[in-house]
Amino acid sequence: MAQLEVYFRPLALDDIADAAAFYAQQEDDRLVRRFLNAIDQAAERISAFPLSCPKYHRNARQLMLRRFPYCICYRIIDDTVQVLAVLHAKRDVVLSRRRVE
Repeated sequence: MAQLEVYFRPLALDDIADAAAFYAQQEDDRLVRRFLNAIDQAAERISAFPLSCPKYHRNARQLMLRRFPYCICYRIIDDTVQVLAVLHAKRDVVLSRRRVE
């Protein structure tokens, strides 16, 4: 399978901005950069291997970030990966499922 284009929906971009703002409050710019790099690396992995992550609800899949307690929730539509949410792993699962609906 060829690499798929990864599209972040607006709410997922808001999730990333919120998490980056939280890390920025820790007054460590390196932490923000590492978080954003982890998102980029995860998007590359999802693009290259979109079926490698487990399904968690309907046709949605999720990928846990390696060094941060966040998961990327996405679904595959044709030749595109739509990122639905980037949520803290401890957050309510209902919210991520609502985004899939």
